[in-house]
Amino acid sequence: MVVPVSVIYETPIKKFVKSNKTGEWCIIESDDMDFNTRFAMTYAEMKQEVRLMNTALERYKLNTKYGV
Repeated sequence: MVVPVSVIYETPIKKFVKSNKTGEWCIIESDDMDFNTRFAMTYAEMKQEVRLMNTALERYKLNTKYGV
């Protein structure tokens, strides 16, 4: 299936925010008050954040005797 480029690069309809109550990441839609804040992340931003966390954990593991 071929997806038109215009569909891929449209403004995301959903984003993720971390709940203050549970600490879990929740999906929100464009009508949520946090949608356009710095706290809301797109899927691509979340994936990048995961990569950065994994890199930090790997560095910790390699540079300490406490690696998991």
